[in-house]
Parts: sequence; C-alpha cells; structure tokens
Amino acid sequence: MNRRQAIAAIGAGGAVLGAVTSKAFADDEKKRGDTAPKAAPALTPEQAMRPSNGAAVTVEIQVLSVRNYDAYDAATIALDFRASVDGKQDQFIVVLPEKVQAQLKRVGVHHLDRHFRGKRVRVVGPVSAARFTGLDDRGTHFRLRVETLDQFEQVD
Repeated sequence: MNRRQAIAAIGAGGAVLGAVTSKAFADDEKKRGDTAPKAAPALTPEQAMRPSNGAAVTVEIQVLSVRNYDAYDAATIALDFRASVDGKQDQFIVVLPEKVQAQLKRVGVHHLDRHFRGKRVRVVGPVSAARFTGLDDRGTHFRLRVETLDQFEQVD
C-alpha cells in the first residue's frame, strides 16, 4: 500500500491520517523487498529555519496554532509550532493552500484547527524564506508549502 492508498483508506475509515505511521510504511516496504536507504531524521522547526535552496527537507512539528496565512491570502492556512503569533520575530510555518485543504476534506478532515492542534505532523518539501522589515512583520519568515498530501503525514 502506498501513502496515497493509505490516506484514502484511513479517510474512508474515519480515523483520518492518524493511523498513518512510519512503521506501517516500513512493514509494507519489507514485504515488497525495498532496499532504499532510510530517510534522514526529521528536522525541528528551529533546525529548518534556513532556506533549503530547492532541496526537499523533512520537518516534524507539534502544531500549537492553526491560522490564516496572511491578510492578503485568507484562504491559505498555516500550521505553526508556536502557540501565539508574533510577526516581529523569526518564524517557521507549514503552509496549506486551498488545494491541499480540499484534499484533506475529501479524506474527512473538515476542521483543521480541531484536527491538528496539539498533534505532531511531518512534512517534506523545500523551505523558502522572506525577510521582513516593516512595523507589523519583522525578521525572517521560513515556510514549507505543502502542495499535495504525499508531502504530509500526521505522526500522532
């Protein structure tokens, strides 16, 4: 079973994404005889606070807040490892655009805040950065944008 099939099966069973574990995929790989090298351990948000120059990195965060990404793009949601948002400091967020939110709804995740707050998630993708010097936003804001559910896994 690949990741997409597992997510679809979990969505159909109601325990959305929660039962998808690394062990399940490792067991599946053993059955198929895969000998691919193991992925590098996941980075913490603090370790991921640097641009990856387009290279995919794996980051694991505990989601403490779910919010709109910014005032200009209210439909895009950010998963944040900080309980309170302060735009005046360096930060790291996982960005879920509308397309990914729609994919999550199709597998049964309708309330992102209720579903993800307090949970650990692992995401894979390139980290980008933007430097802000304004009154409301300052510091370097790092983000990992999820484009498909294949980049995303709920750990617990």
